[in-house]
Amino acid sequence: MRGCISRQGCRIGHNTGRRSNASRFPDGEKKTHNHSARCIRRQNRDEFGPSCSSYSSGAAALKVKNNVGPLDALCCLFDRIIVTPHRGIVVGGRGNNRRFVIDSVNFDDQGTYTLLNFRNQVSSVTRLIVISSTNIKYCVADATLSISLDGLKKDEASLSFSNQKQILTLVQQGSPVWNLRYNKRIKVTNSSIQVVSVSESDMGQYTLFDLRGRQTKVITLKIIDAPVKVDDVQLQYGQKLSVKLPVQTKMLMFTSKSQNYTIWSSSVTPKRGNVTGRGDNRHFIINYVNFDDEAAYSQWNSRDKVIAVTNVKILSSTDTQNCVAGATLSISLDGLEKDKASLRFSNQDKNLMLVQRGTPVWNLPERERIKVTSSSVSVLRVNDSDVGQYTLFDLQGRQAKVIILKIKDTSNLTDRVELQFGDTLSIKLPVEAETLTFTSKSQNDIIWPRTTRSNRGNVKGLDDERSFIINTVNFDDQGTYIQRNHWNTRTYATEVKVLSRRYTQDCVAGKTLSISLNGLEKDQASLRFSNKEVDYMLVEKGSPVGNLSGYYKQINVTNSFIQVLSFNVSDVGQYTLLDGQGREAKVITANLAEPLSWKPLFIIVGVILLVGICCYVGKRVWKRQQAVLHVYRQL
Repeated sequence: MRGCISRQGCRIGHNTGRRSNASRFPDGEKKTHNHSARCIRRQNRDEFGPSCSSYSSGAAALKVKNNVGPLDALCCLFDRIIVTPHRGIVVGGRGNNRRFVIDSVNFDDQGTYTLLNFRNQVSSVTRLIVISSTNIKYCVADATLSISLDGLKKDEASLSFSNQKQILTLVQQGSPVWNLRYNKRIKVTNSSIQVVSVSESDMGQYTLFDLRGRQTKVITLKIIDAPVKVDDVQLQYGQKLSVKLPVQTKMLMFTSKSQNYTIWSSSVTPKRGNVTGRGDNRHFIINYVNFDDEAAYSQWNSRDKVIAVTNVKILSSTDTQNCVAGATLSISLDGLEKDKASLRFSNQDKNLMLVQRGTPVWNLPERERIKVTSSSVSVLRVNDSDVGQYTLFDLQGRQAKVIILKIKDTSNLTDRVELQFGDTLSIKLPVEAETLTFTSKSQNDIIWPRTTRSNRGNVKGLDDERSFIINTVNFDDQGTYIQRNHWNTRTYATEVKVLSRRYTQDCVAGKTLSISLNGLEKDQASLRFSNKEVDYMLVEKGSPVGNLSGYYKQINVTNSFIQVLSFNVSDVGQYTLLDGQGREAKVITANLAEPLSWKPLFIIVGVILLVGICCYVGKRVWKRQQAVLHVYRQL
């Protein structure tokens, strides 16, 4: 080859955009893509020096740029046969920026690429030589070695391993070869081959082959020690500790001032905390940390080397709770055992021990207000004298948490609610509420826990889930509902306003128009009908009006409904339901509706059935025709 030929060492699959420069054929000599391989090789050798580039198979892109003239044809020489390229694409739009690109070259792309201009003259030549790639990969112990296929098809890939002691075939045409040492450690995907949890015994040379046994890449694996990762974590008492355990972690050590032991491994179950997740999503978790969890948590790999350390420091927590007078102050133990918990109260005037090792102090004033459970310490019916600081201690007298109590003034808080006649009223009654008083223009009564208003509401639920409920409100329920605590102090109020219910109702001719009383008693219900032509009282205090000869037999009154029978055009209009005091409870605008027609639905169903039958018959006929044609072909 002449000195003008450039060579670029490149492995299978590497990316290059190197441009090839070449001489043109003499003008008087015509060259086309139909020339024989020998002719083109001779011309390449004698008259113009082709650019010669070597590429590594698999990961690289071959790019041929047209920098002479319009690109009309691109021919590829393989084994003395000229073919139109069937691999790669042309990118870059039009003009001199166009490039022919093969994203991931392999050995089958090795050859000569010739650019012809619009005169069928050779403008440039690129000779491609594909060589295998060689690389060194460094992995920490128990990590995963990933070998990219670089465009090689999964079922055409084979992988072998070799070192000074042995040679093994790990993958044969996309399938792992069974081996006791590598059992379940070889994973093959469409893009890579993976060796899971590598160790020092896996160090050596991994060679990837294509379907014809050609060596596409060589990976040399070396095991290194990862730098020790140190994390400093500060947690408040009762918070959650989470330590990530990657796949290379085989053991977790706990080291404090007084203890040093294995808290978790494949053979040790944690006595404190637990391990959740799999693979790289594993975590060691303690839901509620305490001072005994303050330590250094060191992770060890299979080579008995430390790879990570988490230094955990526990701090006491501080919080502020705002309570309504009469409510309950609840202090969570956050995992502290009941018989190890102590609680002290302090303010400007007092400094008292309320709980000692899980038991309320016996000589404490109002001792019955202190309740201790396995999860919390509660102070019942708090008031202004309870405002101050509550400090929780563990068995060693260490301060676990501090709660500052403040009393929230809700005496001026009023919730305003608007309901329509017949709606449901629900008022929440927290634990501090001990009475509920109803106040209106004409009444001022305690309605809970004792009541003078029969059949008007009831209380459902317990503790903080209690609610006072009236299923169907009327105008007599309009007023203010006041909650009071243990000291008869107002804590909260709900102001209720009841509005007339208005809606439109459609009725088919000949059917019954039903108007619900919505809890209104029958003997207090009246109904007025009006439209542009008439204005009648149809029902008075539960009885149909007798002087209306046209409507008397058409009106039916029950304990829950007033019904207009055989509804027709003359009944279209406005119906107003009145209570015993003549107040408008409901206003219904009644319209005449068209009866439901099933004819369009029947037509649609019929069309669907017809189409289904036609498809079924057509399929049977087509199958029969195919069978007949098959018999004729055999004859």
